Amino acid sequence: MRATLPLLAVAAMLAAIPVPASAQAEDRAWNECKRNPEPDWVIFNCTAVIDGGTPRSNTRKARAHVLRAGAYERKKTIETARADLNRAVELARTNPDIRMARAEFLIRQGELEAATEDVEASLQAAPNSARAWFGRASIARTKGDAASAVAALDKVLAIDPRYPRARTLRSELNTATPATPGTARTGS
Repeated sequence: MRATLPLLAVAAMLAAIPVPASAQAEDRAWNECKRNPEPDWVIFNCTAVIDGGTPRSNTRKARAHVLRAGAYERKKTIETARADLNRAVELARTNPDIRMARAEFLIRQGELEAATEDVEASLQAAPNSARAWFGRASIARTKGDAASAVAALDKVLAIDPRYPRARTLRSELNTATPATPGTARTGS
């Protein structure tokens, strides 16, 4: 009869295996990358995650690029932020949150056509993403297409009735856009 170790004994043995110091350092850097509000600290820690020698998922590295891009944008280093966001999309092309991070950046930069491409890719990957529908509404509003913006905002609010920015923008559009004869304006 073969001797077998109880499951708890195996678990205890695995727990005793030390995690490499580089992985621990990367985990600490990742936590600081996500939490620290200081742009320089975010850049430092996110760079440690991106350049870390431990094998990590492309999604984590992509998210670190997004966070670092936000820090660069706050420091008004726009082209560096853009490069980070582009690298994030390269690493996680099908991740709708990564695509939306770049889309929101592009909207802020006034690059609506490029932003539209990312929003539509996000909607294709996640059709019930309130964030992506809000992106579509933001683009439509910026282009002056109030009807499309309202339709997209209605979709946002159907998905997430508590989406605060959608309620605010929907209310603004209702106030700014008078109902045309023969149509009724809906409230928020």
